Amino acid sequence: MGLALEKLLGGPVCHSSTQLLGREDTYPRNWFTVYTAQPQNNRTTLLPALREATAGFVAPSAAAVCWRRDPDRWWARVWAVIGKTMPPWLNWFLAPVPGWQWFPGVMAQMSRRFALSSVLSCEADGVVVWVGVSSGREMLVESGHPQVPLRLRQASRPPERLHWVELASGWAPLRAVLNKPVPDVSFPRANDAAAVEATARDIFRKTAMVWAVIVAVTTVLLGGLGRWTGAVGVLVKW
Repeated sequence: MGLALEKLLGGPVCHSSTQLLGREDTYPRNWFTVYTAQPQNNRTTLLPALREATAGFVAPSAAAVCWRRDPDRWWARVWAVIGKTMPPWLNWFLAPVPGWQWFPGVMAQMSRRFALSSVLSCEADGVVVWVGVSSGREMLVESGHPQVPLRLRQASRPPERLHWVELASGWAPLRAVLNKPVPDVSFPRANDAAAVEATARDIFRKTAMVWAVIVAVTTVLLGGLGRWTGAVGVLVKW
């Protein structure tokens, strides 16, 4: 969707995960602050961080273009991405890198919000489907959670500014919504899992270099400290 919109609109499109991994340290830190302050309803902390994080992106009068996907196929792709990008040791591995250090925390808070919104939506409808999360697939596919963002979009946009498309239909639906000519190129097809894997490899490689520098500097400092304390001991004996 992002690649197609860039072609039609002739400019960069904001993609949330790309922003979290590619922007300055302040941006992911603000989202981490928003997610952690929300459960306590700490508006004094939450609102300034939210304003800064969404500056330049929020457009209440904009059209919402959503695309339909098969839940099972979607989950297969999501799980492939999660499995490759969220190993349990990621928190400490990314800790020394500004910007990236906030990514595991933001993703964990987003998962918590997914679970909470699903439970609350089911209770609001008068039926408690489940309490807690026994698996990611149950939470996002089987529990009815996909209907939550659907209801939110329908409530926040008038019908004339809410559009549903299927990417399998190519350029036609997007062209009609945006009133733009069809580009003289094929409709872009991106392999999400391959793109995420390439990004993950790049992040791991760069972070490993940071850790190598940390280990090297620490080794030199400890070696120098050892020689210095040894020299002091010799002087004391003398």
